[in-house]
Amino acid sequence: MLSKKDNEILCRVGPGTPMGALMRQYWLPAFISSELEVDGWPRRIRLLGEDLIAYRDTEGRVGVVDENCPHRGSSMIFARNEEGGLRCAYHGWKFNGTGACVDMPSEGEQSSFKDKVKIKAYKTQERNGIVWLYMGARKSPPPLPDIDDRLAPPDTRIEVLDGKKIVTMPALRPHATKHSQIDRVAGAHVADGYEVAVDMLTRTSKTSDFAPDVSVFPSAPDPKSKGRQLEELAFEVASEQALSVPTNKARKLVARGVRRVFCVLLKKGRLLEWSRDVDGWATVPAASSIEDRCFVRPLPVAALLDAARADVEVAEALLVKQPPPIRRALSEREEKGLVKGRLEGKTEAVLAVLEARGIKVTSAVRRRILGATNAAEVDQWLRRAAVVQKAKELFGETA
Repeated sequence: MLSKKDNEILCRVGPGTPMGALMRQYWLPAFISSELEVDGWPRRIRLLGEDLIAYRDTEGRVGVVDENCPHRGSSMIFARNEEGGLRCAYHGWKFNGTGACVDMPSEGEQSSFKDKVKIKAYKTQERNGIVWLYMGARKSPPPLPDIDDRLAPPDTRIEVLDGKKIVTMPALRPHATKHSQIDRVAGAHVADGYEVAVDMLTRTSKTSDFAPDVSVFPSAPDPKSKGRQLEELAFEVASEQALSVPTNKARKLVARGVRRVFCVLLKKGRLLEWSRDVDGWATVPAASSIEDRCFVRPLPVAALLDAARADVEVAEALLVKQPPPIRRALSEREEKGLVKGRLEGKTEAVLAVLEARGIKVTSAVRRRILGATNAAEVDQWLRRAAVVQKAKELFGETA
């Protein structure tokens, strides 16, 4: 059983205690990142016997300072969080995240008195959605624990580029619909052994952790890390944002090992691909296709730029991949002439694909399909049958 003296040594963690001195040599998890908003209300925390105030400044940086203002001891929980620092509500002294006094309204502009005043402040870092605190005396604290290689907190709108937090804003049309279109087209074309993801975080360096709009990556786990493998293809969509952001991301993705990076320019209706040779973007001709081992067939560039063309190419890709419902439907009609290309077999194949997908076919639609005489028209119906939601959409009708 511990003696009273030993118990005091092990349990007391406040300033000046042996165990407190030991604990202060490490980064400590303090609270969840989402508990603080930019220029929002400060919050109280108590750690290792110290009463502290935490806040997130105008630049998104987290500051943690002593609860009491060094002037008259007023609580900084009532301070105004504004323009990069906390301003005490009593006499207006303002302190930044390093503890330096940056404004003292009672002093003239030529006064240097504020430079002699500091509030106790601790170093902070954010990792994996947690704010970590270093309360020790070393000028260079030990490295922060590496948790799952994340800098940006998952399931938030925050990304990290070159150590700076970026808040990604929700999109409107046509930016948002273009994300969906690329995901749909890439998903239909993706080969066995690969998967498509939207907004999946990728750690590219010690200071950057962000999510390409669409990624294509191997399904199998990495043999060494047992985590997911790095994506091989990445797609970005640029509308209102400057091209400098996708350019910065492309450089980092390529340096990390991503094979190919593309960017869709919405306003110009163009597709760009990052070129290692020139360290910049190169235009991909609209009439060309992206040939890659990740895809079951060349992916036409037009399918990424034009929504109507996307439906056609999705259908073509599904006919190449032949998922079980389509494969069964086509197999059942082989004996009736589909393999030989007879028109009757093709019209029956259209009906079989619709039925396999659970699409309701009225007697009028059935008669129109079986009575078709135009081979090119039936070929078009067969492609559309893999993606339409209603049977009448085969004929370009939506009502």
